[in-house]
Amino acid sequence: MSESRPGRNPRVSDEEIIEVFQNADTPVLTTSMAAEEVAIGKRALLNRLKDLEERNILNRMDVGARGQVWWLSDAYKAEQRPDYLKSFGKYADTDVGEAVRTVGEELDEDFRERQEEFFDS
Repeated sequence: MSESRPGRNPRVSDEEIIEVFQNADTPVLTTSMAAEEVAIGKRALLNRLKDLEERNILNRMDVGARGQVWWLSDAYKAEQRPDYLKSFGKYADTDVGEAVRTVGEELDEDFRERQEEFFDS
């Protein structure tokens, strides 16, 4: 993953910003919540978050008149997920890998449903 666009010399890497979301205690963060965790100003962070959104690493939703919440995109999380089938050794030719994948997909779907319920209420 690239640090950021050419010509910039950021004090905080994209990876550090992404880690804030990976380590968060909540499923979404406001810009202010994320800004508390990194050593750059709120305006600079907002620009970086928008850049990460354009690159499909983060998703955003407007809340209220000026508020926004951010979270890691499903596409980004899928890219980061290890391929479990490669690590099954003697079980590689069984359906264990598919069972693990199915359970993972069910958990992801449950999370998305709960996320929608949270935002719709």
